[in-house]
Amino acid sequence: PLTTARIVKQGQNITVVGYGAQIHVLSSAIEMAEKELGISCELIDLRTIQPWDKETVMNSVKKTGRLLISHEAPKTCGFAAEIATTVQEECFPYLEAPIQRVCG
Repeated sequence: PLTTARIVKQGQNITVVGYGAQIHVLSSAIEMAEKELGISCELIDLRTIQPWDKETVMNSVKKTGRLLISHEAPKTCGFAAEIATTVQEECFPYLEAPIQRVCG
């Protein structure tokens, strides 16, 4: 269903979340990160942001301990802030690094 996020690629070191056209950009970026840095990235396509699939994202973050969120809108007041806040509240004990946003 459209309301369920899709795990585009399984990974172990970091969860990378995006939606829409950003998924193509993120796919290229994580491919480069894996080749050049040896980082295993889990890529999640949210597909929708209202509602967004919190369970899939949080399960991935609990596994990887890290989260990077990307979208095309400005960083200020963007949807990445909502994702970051929710994950921070629900997954704090699992986080090994601060949540990062790559936006606009």
